[in-house]
Amino acid sequence: MKIDQLSYFVEVAKLEHLSQAARAVGVSPSAVSHSIAALEEELGRELLRREGKRLTVTSHGRILAKRAEFILNQLHQLKEEMASDEVAWEGTLRLGAPHGFAADCLVDAFVELSAPHPELRGELHNLRSAEVMRLVAAGDLDYGLTLTASGHHAIERQKLFSGEVLLCVRQHHPILALPATARVAALHDYPVAGPRSVGELANDADCGVLAYMRQPGVFAFCYDSYDLACQYLLKTDAWSFLPDWAIQSSRGVIVAIPDTPAVEMYDITAMWPKERGLSRPLRALTQLLGARVGIK
Repeated sequence: MKIDQLSYFVEVAKLEHLSQAARAVGVSPSAVSHSIAALEEELGRELLRREGKRLTVTSHGRILAKRAEFILNQLHQLKEEMASDEVAWEGTLRLGAPHGFAADCLVDAFVELSAPHPELRGELHNLRSAEVMRLVAAGDLDYGLTLTASGHHAIERQKLFSGEVLLCVRQHHPILALPATARVAALHDYPVAGPRSVGELANDADCGVLAYMRQPGVFAFCYDSYDLACQYLLKTDAWSFLPDWAIQSSRGVIVAIPDTPAVEMYDITAMWPKERGLSRPLRALTQLLGARVGIK
């Protein structure tokens, strides 16, 4: 079993088309066909089922494709690790993260990463978590951060941090002067600001606050970034729910309402396309981000 054979088979299994796979790996269709035939003979298993011009991957073929993809990624990473530390990193890293977190952490981490490597470029996108995951899975982003632990078959991921989504208001808001037991009920007396999609962070159907916020037209203000949410709360008596890191980033002008329960937990998750693995620059970026959000 040779590396080229595994590489050819992974591409055929992905595309289910011999000629397209041959073009993708830069060899002739006959070379790919002979390579797969040799694999089937060596393993004693049918890996592809040919029905006219159509190819389908057998159950044994799916197992081999998954294991082979992992092996090829590991070999790619090993080659990078064996490269000299003196070799400068270059090229463009296409990065994506939710609004606010991109500016608060990802920019600073990239600046630190690229400082000793002037040929390393960055392309940063402010996106919702679902869009980050979609673009990483499609290979349009090299690396992304999300506020969700959702998985995808084309993505590898690593959790960097877990936190809480908390109810919050501006500093010196009238609700802060109320007894702790009266604060949640008093929220109905004030306008609420919320993200354009409550569902990205809010999943607890039994939470009374979330049930209230799901009523049509309940939001006095909708935002698509936490910076906008903080600015609106600062200038009004509205309340909202934000991740704890966004509240901390406001430097005290927005505060969590004391003695109110967390709306829910969330994860800050790093993700990258499975087929590419995690390059040395991106592994270093992950370490920098982990340090910034509290995970060593």
